Amino acid sequence: MERDFILEDYKVNLDADDYAYDEGKRQAEAYFFQHAAFPVVAVRVAMVVSGNDDFTGRFDFYVGHVANIGTAF
Repeated sequence: MERDFILEDYKVNLDADDYAYDEGKRQAEAYFFQHAAFPVVAVRVAMVVSGNDDFTGRFDFYVGHVANIGTAF
């Protein structure tokens, strides 16, 4: 479970050439929590959608508004 993931104890592997998205995110978070010389916070957003996988239309909504800078939300 997510609450069982302790960033300060997670083994960081700097020798890997590639990671799947989820493991890459864990590795990056763990590295920063263990080695950063500045305060670190990890944010986990409940749902991320973008591009062709955006069944909600939210991504297109915001992209459309950014493309038309003068349009108010």
